[in-house]
Amino acid sequence: MRGRSRARRGRCPRCGTPSRRVHGRYLRRLADAALGGCAVVIELVVRRFKCVSGTCPVVTFVEQVERLTRPHARRTPLLQRILAQIAVALAARPAARLARRLGVPVAKDTLLRLVRALPEQPAGGMRVVGVVRWQPVTLDLAEHLYEHAQARGAALPIDRLLRYRNGLPVSSRRYDHLWKRIGERLPWVATHGISTHWLRHITLTWVGGDGSFTTGADLGVRTVHGFLSA
Repeated sequence: MRGRSRARRGRCPRCGTPSRRVHGRYLRRLADAALGGCAVVIELVVRRFKCVSGTCPVVTFVEQVERLTRPHARRTPLLQRILAQIAVALAARPAARLARRLGVPVAKDTLLRLVRALPEQPAGGMRVVGVVRWQPVTLDLAEHLYEHAQARGAALPIDRLLRYRNGLPVSSRRYDHLWKRIGERLPWVATHGISTHWLRHITLTWVGGDGSFTTGADLGVRTVHGFLSA
């Protein structure tokens, strides 16, 4: 899909001064949401304008099309939101497989960056309604996991929890080898394809179905990902 902006002038993002002085043009390629399972790429001809303000430090700037482009972005805002929602719901690897089937191939690390870039959701107050609900992680277990993380060098909430004694995080290859050995002893583990990412997905679904979207997404991605991510 090809297109260009019909605006007669651009506005400097630094000082806000409108300008009609075109410095040059070039082609931007933006990935958009898939159509009928086929990848969609928008080839957009954009212009680089000269800032006419004498006090602005910006010499030239590139025009941005509202709801379509962002500075240095290679995806449209629509596709960016879709990928972020898939990553929150399924975690990185399953989300990458689903996105590939939908016609939007993307790496799992890219999906993790999208999740980490999401704004923090306010936790809000807790209200007791007299109903006992089971949670996937008890307070005692969460406290011990937190102490383990602090003792072995995990400083940020998104840092990997399980670490060796020397402080290095357990790699994904080590996780895969561990579940392979468990599957050799317990055939049902191999039959159902149980892995760390499988447990993450089940936990996310459990928490998300038991509470609100904020509880499921925020606790699942930030806490469970930090605990179980390889």
